Amino acid sequence: MQEGEAVLAASLRLRGEVACAALAGGWLAAGAGRTLRVWRAGEAPAAWSEVAVQPRAHRYALTAARWAAGGALLASGGVDGAVRLWSRALAERGVLAAPGAAAVRALCWAGARVLAGHDDGCARVWTRGELLAVLHAHDGALHALAAPLRGALLLSACTDGVLKLHDMEEVVSAGTGGARVATLCWRDGAHDLGALCADAREDGRAAATGGHDARVLVWACGARGVRVARVLEGHAGAVTCVRWARRVLASASLDGTARLWAAGACVRVLRAHSRYLTAVDADAALRVLVTASNDRSARVWELHAPATSLHAPCTPLQHFALGDLEGISTVEGAEPAGAAGTGDAAGGEGARCVWSAGGGGSAGGAGVNCLAAHGRWVAAACR
Repeated sequence: MQEGEAVLAASLRLRGEVACAALAGGWLAAGAGRTLRVWRAGEAPAAWSEVAVQPRAHRYALTAARWAAGGALLASGGVDGAVRLWSRALAERGVLAAPGAAAVRALCWAGARVLAGHDDGCARVWTRGELLAVLHAHDGALHALAAPLRGALLLSACTDGVLKLHDMEEVVSAGTGGARVATLCWRDGAHDLGALCADAREDGRAAATGGHDARVLVWACGARGVRVARVLEGHAGAVTCVRWARRVLASASLDGTARLWAAGACVRVLRAHSRYLTAVDADAALRVLVTASNDRSARVWELHAPATSLHAPCTPLQHFALGDLEGISTVEGAEPAGAAGTGDAAGGEGARCVWSAGGGGSAGGAGVNCLAAHGRWVAAACR
């Protein structure tokens, strides 16, 4: 776990609690109250300039915002139950509204489709301004929504802690008439006290959910269902947002921190705000991270290391494999340390003996049965 390895590049002040934030390339969108704002990155890390403001993006407060792949189109959701589509300049590109729809609590894209999760437990699927399907998925409010397997599946989880998985094409085929759709997977109690967020990895093979239990669950996704692949623990408060950046997962929490996870371990902790976090997002290269909070700010962080250098921490001995201590014995007449030449016996490659263990040496006076090396570390085992 590494701390203090991020530099605050910009602190963007908003007029109210920041409910949502989304990052795509050099474009950042954030919503507070009814107002939606977009910033663009400059050449310098701190040079984020506001390029557009929409003071009445929704009739009531905003709750969610997500960029489409490529960042050319932004979707926002609000308490008014509508989803609105915007250009980067916040020119309106469409209003996706259904009569009587409850507040939108979750948004995600599945190709050209926009998925919205609502307070009444319904999920709605839209494309090009047309309502394709309404899925009455949950009894609780639907705060967590993702589309794994590149949009082939619909994963949803609610404030009752129930997680469900549906086939996307079956959902679309059922339409808006309330036809029953078979559930591929049903998990009660996925998150104690309820789920709050979800996201699918870009390759579609994994999804993540977070909830009131302060845990992040990583789900392995397949055509027939999902299973818990990892349980990520470390937050001291409810997890309010999760976002993938390649194979690294970012999470935000009520404990005021954002965390980065790789290979099942926390590789970075960012104490981002003095108050609780509502959103987190990262660019694909994991060089920029954005956090949002109810302290009325969105903060842009420059990460010192790209995604390729973020690895789970380990101790060298975790890489050793000493086997069952059988099958290897000492060589009679072995030369002691320092007795070897400069490499003549090794074909002139310059090899020489720099350390020897075994026999009466430091390995314990018995035959060395197994040997393993990792970096500058060597382990030897004897009977």
